[in-house]
Amino acid sequence: MTLGQKIEQLRLEKGLSRPDFCGDESELTVRQLARIESGQSQPSIPKLEYIANRLGLPAYSLMPDYKDLPKGYLELKYKLLREPIYNKVEVLDKQDGYIETIYDTYFEELPKSEQRICEAMQAMVDMVRTNQPDYAVGLLAETLPFLMNKEVCDVNDLILIRLFFVQQTIGENTVSRVQDNFDSISLLMKKLARSQAFVRLEDTFYLRDAIISGLACFELVEFYEDAPIYIDCLRGIMEETQDYQKKPLLFMLEWKTALKLERNYEKAEKVYQSAKLFAQVIGNDYLAQKLAEEWQKDLKKYLQL
Repeated sequence: MTLGQKIEQLRLEKGLSRPDFCGDESELTVRQLARIESGQSQPSIPKLEYIANRLGLPAYSLMPDYKDLPKGYLELKYKLLREPIYNKVEVLDKQDGYIETIYDTYFEELPKSEQRICEAMQAMVDMVRTNQPDYAVGLLAETLPFLMNKEVCDVNDLILIRLFFVQQTIGENTVSRVQDNFDSISLLMKKLARSQAFVRLEDTFYLRDAIISGLACFELVEFYEDAPIYIDCLRGIMEETQDYQKKPLLFMLEWKTALKLERNYEKAEKVYQSAKLFAQVIGNDYLAQKLAEEWQKDLKKYLQL
């Protein structure tokens, strides 16, 4: 069911005609509602909030959900997108196994939109394993124009946006690639920051991971001006969900911003120590080592400035 179809169904269940629903049309006209319900246009964020209020629902509840999808598929999808990779071969092998099970057991019965997400998950694993960005080219060429025109991102949009961001940081010539696509990256990051209110609490890790991947693009071209906005967004997500799995990466983003935007070594060094300690406390020595290597690289750059 599309967003427009869902809105129409909920409106009709309340026994409201389009004129009754729109009232004096100061917030939403009958013509606009008709176009939204028919799928001819996507509602802006203010209009979606108005529609949700008229229906007596939270805005995120209008986003597509996956209750009709096979439970086994949803469990595998969750594992694929939830488990950190960190370029570890054993994790990539496990994820390939999940994907193979999806294709063998569930793929043919999935809707087209969900099949596209299966392709995105496969492309992500292949890109990370081979350090080659080409695996995502065809899929992103098909979906990116649509994503650029959306006002509000649903969960699957977040997965595709993250795929685009990760693709920018894979392989050779990453700096020039990010520079060439900087406007698109920046626009999508702004969409992500606006989407938090429309993502269910249990799905916010998709938003978190997409923002982290976008900030990695910004870091490649040493663009830190907007970093505090997105760091605050990530901090808010973690506090709201009480999920601190990616907190070491948040610390890393904070120390980079302290070094390169604020020129504050003392603050950066303190945050780095917190990142390393947190990674060790959660038993991820691999991540702790990677953080130490990243700190040394950042410190060398800082001392050369």
